[in-house]
Amino acid sequence: MQGSVNSFLVNKYLPGIFILILNLIVRIPYLLFQDISHDEPFTIYHAQFDLASIVEQLKNYNNPPLFEIFLHFWMKLFGLSDVTVRVLPLLFSSLSSVALFYFGRKHFSNLIGWVSALLLSFSSLSIYYSHDCRVYSLFLLLTILSVHHFLLMLENTLLMHKGFWIICSSLLIYAHYFGFFVLFIQAIYILLFNRKQIYTFLIGSMGILVLYLPHLLVLWQRFSHSAKNGTWLEAPAGIESLYNMLWSFCNQPLPTVICMVLVLTTILCFLSIKKRKPFPSKIILLIIWFLLPFFGMFLLSYKIPMYIDRYLIFILPAWYLLLALSITFLFKNPKVLYSFIALLIISFAVSMQLKPKVRRDVAAAVEYVKLHKELHTIVLVHDFDFIPTFAYHYNKSYFTSVEDQQEYYSMCKKLEADKILSVQKAEELKETYSHVPVIYLDANPHSPNLILDSLQKNHVLKEKKFFENGYYVYLFDQKK
Repeated sequence: MQGSVNSFLVNKYLPGIFILILNLIVRIPYLLFQDISHDEPFTIYHAQFDLASIVEQLKNYNNPPLFEIFLHFWMKLFGLSDVTVRVLPLLFSSLSSVALFYFGRKHFSNLIGWVSALLLSFSSLSIYYSHDCRVYSLFLLLTILSVHHFLLMLENTLLMHKGFWIICSSLLIYAHYFGFFVLFIQAIYILLFNRKQIYTFLIGSMGILVLYLPHLLVLWQRFSHSAKNGTWLEAPAGIESLYNMLWSFCNQPLPTVICMVLVLTTILCFLSIKKRKPFPSKIILLIIWFLLPFFGMFLLSYKIPMYIDRYLIFILPAWYLLLALSITFLFKNPKVLYSFIALLIISFAVSMQLKPKVRRDVAAAVEYVKLHKELHTIVLVHDFDFIPTFAYHYNKSYFTSVEDQQEYYSMCKKLEADKILSVQKAEELKETYSHVPVIYLDANPHSPNLILDSLQKNHVLKEKKFFENGYYVYLFDQKK
């Protein structure tokens, strides 16, 4: 009896532990390769506020507050450092592979669980966002958990499964607005294949709606703003954008082509069967989960641009599960089956990008400013969006200086006291600047602002230095 219990526990938990350790081994070495930069300081800065202020301030951005709330408590426990803030998304990303294994094993087979989990473990996209202190790894994890408990709810009458689905789905849409795509996909599945459970689904949906009521108005305001003003993205570049998205999902061109041939061959083989049985409903769910956002968001992006890999990260699990199912459908001979599985997994493993292709050398740029700044030197930073990043690397005490409901106020005051100012355009330059040394850090050199031209007219350029990813630092002396 004891032996059977031990065997059950090993079979249940050991695969998950193995996958978790594998993900940590793959993801940890380059955790700090990229400097804290881009949108990360925005997230870290806002996570320092109290919970009410986090929610209130993020109403003005396309960022639901869940990740920042998790990060808030995480930093309370472990502090604010490059390592600690990056470990949280690392854990979410690693747990996503574990969750996908149990999802695949429960709803399909043990083999499907292993193949899909290993593909996600070696996914460059998943690895990248495991190193990014943003919401996307959490978005991925909650998507898997929501769909998993959705299916369990339909298969079981236990109230527990409905409760887990309501909780996971509510957290999902508090993590990212595109979580509503996941709930929409589930609604389509109910209407197509399980109308008997529509009452259960509606009751659960009402529970989700009640939990989301405090944020409904914000959702409408953000949607209206994006519909009216567009987004920071551009419309897709035709069919090429679809291929590029698959490339992002498959690491490199070779595994992308392998995956495309695999799926197309599966479709043709299925259509060639004269007395074919329809796909099981769960496979149809995966197809909808992948195809609807993949093509739907592509088409919508011509009106409201949104077609970028991180916004589509929630369909990665469906893609990898479909790849695993395609292999098991095509190959019945065990030797051929496992050989092709090995080929696909190895192609992902050898092509995965462990570190970003483009390094953002922001810490070195800020350190260069610190090295050359003297007591009377004025530092001008273009533009304001870069100020939190600058403060993070320049002086953590400035960055961590927050006042509730006073976004950036205290941080900017401390920077100004240290003669560090943000500038957006040349008209903001003051006459007094021409009488002192100036350091100009241009973090957005493609913006036509004429700041550099104005500084060169009134100062003597001593030195210019370029840092990776487009950071320029100029050292100016006043004219004699």
